[in-house]
Amino acid sequence: MDENQKNQKVFRAPKISKIFERELIANELSRIIKLKPEAVIPLLEKPKYSNLGDISFPCFHLSKQLKKNPYDIAIELKEKLQILPLEIEKVDALGGYLNFFLNKKTFIISTVNKILKQKDKYGSKKQNKKKIVIDFSSPNIAKPMSIGHLRSTIIGNSLYKIHSFLGYKCIAINFLGDYGTQFGKLLVAYKKWNPSKAEFEKDPINTLLKLYNKFHVEAESNLKLEDEARKEFKKLEEGDKENIVLWKKFRALSIKEFEKFYSILGVKFDLYSGESFYRKDAAQIITEMRRRNIAVESQNALIVNLEKYNLPPLLIRKSDGATMYSTRDIAAAAARYNTYKFEKMLYVVASEQNTYFKQLFKTLEILGMKWAKDCRHVNFGMIYMEKGKISTRKGEIIFLEDVIEKIINLSREMIADRKLSEAEKSKIAKAVGVSALIYSDLSNDRIKDIKFDWDRILRLDGDSGPYLQYTYARANSILTKIKAKPKNLSKKDLDINLAEEEKELALLLNEFPLIVENAASSFSPHVIANYVRKVADTFNTFYEKCPVLKAENERNVRLALTAATAQVIKNSLLLLGMIPLEKM
Repeated sequence: MDENQKNQKVFRAPKISKIFERELIANELSRIIKLKPEAVIPLLEKPKYSNLGDISFPCFHLSKQLKKNPYDIAIELKEKLQILPLEIEKVDALGGYLNFFLNKKTFIISTVNKILKQKDKYGSKKQNKKKIVIDFSSPNIAKPMSIGHLRSTIIGNSLYKIHSFLGYKCIAINFLGDYGTQFGKLLVAYKKWNPSKAEFEKDPINTLLKLYNKFHVEAESNLKLEDEARKEFKKLEEGDKENIVLWKKFRALSIKEFEKFYSILGVKFDLYSGESFYRKDAAQIITEMRRRNIAVESQNALIVNLEKYNLPPLLIRKSDGATMYSTRDIAAAAARYNTYKFEKMLYVVASEQNTYFKQLFKTLEILGMKWAKDCRHVNFGMIYMEKGKISTRKGEIIFLEDVIEKIINLSREMIADRKLSEAEKSKIAKAVGVSALIYSDLSNDRIKDIKFDWDRILRLDGDSGPYLQYTYARANSILTKIKAKPKNLSKKDLDINLAEEEKELALLLNEFPLIVENAASSFSPHVIANYVRKVADTFNTFYEKCPVLKAENERNVRLALTAATAQVIKNSLLLLGMIPLEKM
């Protein structure tokens, strides 16, 4: 047996119909180089010019390992790839790159048929036993939700949907800010400036916000108010009946208010938790930390000294004996692991808390919690308005209620002239408005600060939620007009000269499962948002250049591509937390 025959036996790859093109090429290369497929995939590139191939492997990455120049490595690898799967047409070595040319027709058949068969499950994975806890939204009680709460809510909800789609058992937790000195401030304000029963019942949450803001205004000239707030919170911790009754009342009213907006946004939680749930556990944590000398006294307060880890100390108990958010967070983390035995726990919280979460995770590690390494702070930038960052202390706040109401009304104006029933208009306006709001956030890398821009949010062309909804509705309109279900493609269907727009669209649709995996592994919904926008752009170009309704020999191919595109857009929108509209 000569060397080529040996290679033919050793390097034959599995069928591509079950894997992505990049995975296929990675598998091929991993058989002849000392890299695992998952290490090869990130190295693959799309050539700058189409005549150079569809996917390239830069051999520069192997120069040091093989002690050869990239040009010679590319030629050697090409010689070893004598037998190729049907889906790879040929391989060329050029300038230190190994360039793969894909068999477009085979890919179109494989991709489109797979999407038409799997439909809503295209790109998904079977349920496994691994659990992921996602802590997100987490507003403070007794205050209306502001636009500032939007990012955590939208990002966390999308991550929940993405990981569930990939087979994880996800637990969505809303860890309410229902304890602490800020609640002591509200107790002082409520008792001092007790609102009338009629005023409170008419709008309890906004009434409480006014009291909270009044406290801060008054506290600027009356320094004793801050001390009173600390005393009221201490009384609550110690079981004062009056304060407990007020706390329960304010908490229940707040959750009722929050759920109104979560319902509009399509967000659900498996558990409403809160700092208050862990006040007793927090006391036990402090006792344990003192016993083990993990917590030490500093100016009558208790801290965890993290100096040797280049972190500031973590305050776990104040000088007046009141527990801290951090202590309750430690207790909550331990309780969650004991309950769920999670694979990962994600905290979807703004980047302003980067240092705090480093302190928290390091303290968990010092306490001997081996699962501390599985906790992840999914940080994100802030939302900015024209006047700067949103504040909640002095009434400089934009309520989420006002934003949602305005965006739905603007969406309704966009469809005012359409021949639809009032019920249809209301449904479409809500879905389009919410989609606009969600996409305006998730289309950005979560790390970046973003500016709230009404013009960008609602435009119908290009980079917006309404544009994606419009494209999805357009694809469904085509399918409705033809009144024929798309059929699975065969080689006979592709015995035509395929347009470049058809090839490009099919190859892009094939990337969807890999895109979802990338979004999950990087905790970045914007990966899906940017991808589905590209799908919409590519489909609209295809629609203009390749007529579906007037097609003859190409009709089945174009109809199938349209149905597959609609399915991928639908799946993408659902993972981002939007409700796809088949009609607009």
